[in-house]
Amino acid sequence: MERYYSLNEMMRGTGCVLCYGCGNAADVFVKYCKSSGIDIAGFLVTQKAEKQDTFHGKKVWQLDEYMGPFTFGIVIAVVFPQYVKEIIESLSSKEVKVLWLYDDKAYIHAIRSRLHKAILKRKKYSIFDFKKLAAPLYYEDVAGSGYLFYGIYKAVKKYTQRSQLKIKQCGISHGASNNTMIIGSDKYLAEKYHTLYVCGGRNVWETRVSDTVNVHYLSPYIYYARSLLSYGRLRKIKRKLRKTLLVFPLHSVNNREYMIYDVNAFIGQIEDVQKAHGYDSVLVCMYWCDILMHRNEPYQKKGWKIVTAGHRLDTNFLRRLRSIFSLADMVVTNGVGTHVGYAICMKKPVYILDLPSRDTVFEVNKNNYGEAFARELVLESRISEQEIKQPFLQYSENITQEQISVVKKYWGEWNEHRYLRQISIRR
Repeated sequence: MERYYSLNEMMRGTGCVLCYGCGNAADVFVKYCKSSGIDIAGFLVTQKAEKQDTFHGKKVWQLDEYMGPFTFGIVIAVVFPQYVKEIIESLSSKEVKVLWLYDDKAYIHAIRSRLHKAILKRKKYSIFDFKKLAAPLYYEDVAGSGYLFYGIYKAVKKYTQRSQLKIKQCGISHGASNNTMIIGSDKYLAEKYHTLYVCGGRNVWETRVSDTVNVHYLSPYIYYARSLLSYGRLRKIKRKLRKTLLVFPLHSVNNREYMIYDVNAFIGQIEDVQKAHGYDSVLVCMYWCDILMHRNEPYQKKGWKIVTAGHRLDTNFLRRLRSIFSLADMVVTNGVGTHVGYAICMKKPVYILDLPSRDTVFEVNKNNYGEAFARELVLESRISEQEIKQPFLQYSENITQEQISVVKKYWGEWNEHRYLRQISIRR
């Protein structure tokens, strides 16, 4: 099997390409090829979906039905490493030429440039333009790793004060350590370069990586983010909202439902809190996946305002989220998530409504990361979630020392006396 390191080199050797895959990565690849004048002869897939005969106007073949020729170069436009490995094994008995997109510097530069332009455009959107902010950014599969999620890489750079920190020479955990795994590519980078940056406590992370990895323990990532909206702009919005209840429904993962719960029961309890404690406005902060699946609609029907921090590849995610927190007087949620620790760090009291739910995280991670890892993740998550949840099960507009202690254990230490300018209005 011959390998090329750039599209142009492969085109000179083969004259044409087949794309293996028909997902988001393939969609990005097609757009790049069109803009670069590269012809795609068609698409290969391991298993065709029903009525999946064409993609971008080109024929789609199932690999075991494709009769050739295999003289074309084949570009693998698939995300997860285990799938790529299976594809290469399937192709190994055939005379094919394979190109890894991640090795083509011109391709990566072009895609990241487009991503940067899209993010700059979204920076101008209001936090209430949730549909625009949640729209897909079809660059994720090329970006490839958790260190690009939520603008966390910017937080790490701020912590290290190294503007030239090389993005591929460290691992970065993309969330708090109570139920968040290190994405496979990040763990690989952490162990290769012996460096890992995490949001979380030392005793929680010490068993997750090998002894050769130098782990840097950061404060909650939102601590490093400046508000995307100015104080004046936030104050103007706050005058209209007045006393505000900020709601965080548990969100989905990879466009699949992560936590299935009774939405009507959750809405009913939110209404009870609103009426009992005199909140003028309710903001519901939705994850981008859930907006794409229209899970915001039941909340909208109640007349509540929907906000979002944006797509997870939007580097302004944390900054926008900080602006949203700044508008809240109280945070209500139906389970443990990164938002719980961030709220406490932002000096916003939290109330967890302990509602029955069905957790599908095992199925999601089994498909993506393997069964053994998924079982370990779920078991660890159950134990820590109960510990975190307990101090937040009673409504209180005051943050307790017990709440601060449990957040510091799982989200990391921070200086709770640091001055955070709060948004207020005259009553």
